[in-house]
Amino acid sequence: SNLTASASQGLLGPNRGYASWSIALSVSHTEATSEVIVRNAASIQAGKNIYIRSVLNKSQDTKSEAGAFAEGSVGIGLAVSEFTSSIKAEVNGTLIADGNVVIDALSNTSSNRTYADATVGLGGKAKLALEAKQYKYFAAIGAPGGLLSLLNWMFLPDPLAGTIGEKKEHAFGGAIAYADHNDTVTSIIAPGAQVTAENGSVSVLATAHNLPQTGAVTDIESNKLDAANQRDKALAIATSIGLFQHTVKSVVSSAAS
Repeated sequence: SNLTASASQGLLGPNRGYASWSIALSVSHTEATSEVIVRNAASIQAGKNIYIRSVLNKSQDTKSEAGAFAEGSVGIGLAVSEFTSSIKAEVNGTLIADGNVVIDALSNTSSNRTYADATVGLGGKAKLALEAKQYKYFAAIGAPGGLLSLLNWMFLPDPLAGTIGEKKEHAFGGAIAYADHNDTVTSIIAPGAQVTAENGSVSVLATAHNLPQTGAVTDIESNKLDAANQRDKALAIATSIGLFQHTVKSVVSSAAS
């Protein structure tokens, strides 16, 4: 299971009062299930090993980036991710192996990131965004890599030149990252099941690998020397919330043999 959800909104140039805000919202919801079950009446015999294995490999990346640069007043970035997964390897019937019997449930999360970013005003992020935008323009028309910076400097005007110089007294930046993930991994030999490894061993394994990351960043840039980028009152809020519940169980029932 691979999920990437991204939202980006940036106002790079001069903005009138009604267009001085930027909002980016990214929401992801995923339900993933992996089950391997040997039913009651089923019987498996092998001259070597038997593997009953349920595996779920997953990655999720949810991010939002909002930028109200130059004469912006409000920037809001919100990233929300919900992920529910269930992985189960279950034996109810009969397994007979001359070698080993392995009953294995595995949840492997290679990437788990929820990130929100909001910027108001003209600071380092805005300048980098502008330069990248100009650079990509010349790249799109096929300019060789070595000439990109030169063409950018020679021919593209400063996109912030000629701003209307409207002073915005207030600035608000808000970034919220919220992740709610539930992971259940179960490996079980159920009541009534019969598992035999005549010349080997029986292993009942349940494993979960996960490294969740949540982050929220808010920047408000104010410059007293630039009327268009001056803020008398500013409020910045950044909140990161992560709710992660992992349940991992290996069970051999008392009535199993």
